[in-house]
Amino acid sequence: MLEFVSDVWALFWGLDFRLRLLAGGLLLISITWLIARRGSQDTAGYVEIQRRDEAIRREQYAEAEKALASATKTLEEYRDRPLVIQLIHDTDIDSPFRDAAPRNISFDEAFELIRRIRRAGKNQPVYLILHTLGGYSLPSIMIADALKHHSGPAIAFVPYIAMSGGTVIALACDEIWMHDTARLGPVDTLFAGISIHAIESMNAEKQTKDMDDRTILLRIEAAKYRKYYEDELSRIVRQSGIDTRAKDGTLSHSHAFNRSDAERLGFNVTTREADLKQFKERAKLATNIVDAKLSMIRSDWQKPEPVMPAPVDTADPAAPGETQILAGLRMGTRIGGTLESAPNPTAAS
Repeated sequence: MLEFVSDVWALFWGLDFRLRLLAGGLLLISITWLIARRGSQDTAGYVEIQRRDEAIRREQYAEAEKALASATKTLEEYRDRPLVIQLIHDTDIDSPFRDAAPRNISFDEAFELIRRIRRAGKNQPVYLILHTLGGYSLPSIMIADALKHHSGPAIAFVPYIAMSGGTVIALACDEIWMHDTARLGPVDTLFAGISIHAIESMNAEKQTKDMDDRTILLRIEAAKYRKYYEDELSRIVRQSGIDTRAKDGTLSHSHAFNRSDAERLGFNVTTREADLKQFKERAKLATNIVDAKLSMIRSDWQKPEPVMPAPVDTADPAAPGETQILAGLRMGTRIGGTLESAPNPTAAS
């Protein structure tokens, strides 16, 4: 092999200069063509992989969409003709796609659910399917309030999880069906991202003279909010006698309750064997709805739509419009794991 290369090299240098130049140019063109051809093949292979992946996701999406429609229709056709409402969030990712679910309970979502509840027929049952880690507390309270004022029975289905604001909404229902491995959570108050119980514990340990101004302001505002939130909670929750540990902050806000825990804490969960059998088929359909919706989120092949910036009301800075008010509400603290209107971040620790 080395001898062959040596002979070719000697032959090359034995050529006339112009021939050497021509041969070098041809060699360079050949190498460039081979590289380009290989790149084109790689690109074509990548495009083909993308095409196949998109086809698979289209098929998965279509199957999930069909399953969602079928389960929802079957549930709606039960003899009591319930209004079926979904509050299903993607608990893992923020997806920009069409069927992506937010990770938190939001104002816009709350307004839509409230509109649907208000339009329900008199005494029509409401089946609320929950899959959420919580969100803004004011929307959670508003949804719960709408359920409380509805003339018909409200039943919450929790196939997997409904923490924080999701638990608040569930407690506003007449009954909660939850799988024996599903989880609910505490409904204690957080302010500026801190448990009010922790803030009060700090107050007991430190005197005011040992605190900076921001901490003092936080303590004052937290005390105001605790009173408001506890009043709202006592008004919305349908059953009395809930264990104070579920709402006073002594437990971590991440503490999760299974069905047995929820029953011991006084939550209105379905535990009687006869009731469990009665709801068995409906609960299975609720689980299918959550599964199908999550499958749609993860297999969504739609291209993301551009996100338009929110309009800014600059007409009168002294009199902010709705956009600025909602933006102010969105800023702030978590109460019961849910964001709530808060003092200016620059004035709270």
